[in-house]
Amino acid sequence: MKYEEFKAFMKRSQSREYMTAPKPEKDLSFEDIRARVFYRVDSYKGNESKLMHCPYIPFHDMVITFRWLFEENEEGICSALIENRHMEYWGISEEEVIRQAVLNTPKLFPYKQTALVKMMSDMGEDFPEGFPADFPIQILTNEIGINGASVVLYEGVLGKAFHEIGEDFYLLPSSIHEMLAIGESFVYDPRDLYEMVKEANDTVVTEKDYLSGSVYFYDHAKDRMILVPK
Repeated sequence: MKYEEFKAFMKRSQSREYMTAPKPEKDLSFEDIRARVFYRVDSYKGNESKLMHCPYIPFHDMVITFRWLFEENEEGICSALIENRHMEYWGISEEEVIRQAVLNTPKLFPYKQTALVKMMSDMGEDFPEGFPADFPIQILTNEIGINGASVVLYEGVLGKAFHEIGEDFYLLPSSIHEMLAIGESFVYDPRDLYEMVKEANDTVVTEKDYLSGSVYFYDHAKDRMILVPK
């Protein structure tokens, strides 16, 4: 995949989380929002101060945070971060928030995997000359395309991507909304992927949508997603 195609895809993947939800404090009990608690993969970089006040789980050089869904419509979604003070008010533990988010997230935001070439074709975009129609790049996201990078945490998702691609693969953090999966046989030097991610982050991805400057690799035999050294 040429950088121009990668960059064009990134431009189409901007956030549609269109507003901030009301803070889940005195007006709402945990029972009121229990079924709408979900997790999101976020960047650690730039969120250090915010993370001091909310539950989170380190995930490579990223973090898993927890939110509640206030509204979803044709414009996007509206959600709010769950903070330590909310859990204190509700009288619940971090473990309960995590447990509920694990149950809810795949249901609220079902997994979607699409071949990049199919997506571009459906949008009526031309492929560069010599761009193979079976190029094994998959977009891993959810059905609404918002906060979709979190699908890499869903049970069995990376295994499904492996079977679609036909081999172990690299994962590029396009944004908090999706990851791109590229078959390892199409990558000569992983350092080239780092350069692609860096340039895209520097020129296309907004600060709000930034996820990571790293590259990851899925090893199907070990069923593990690992950080690729630079």
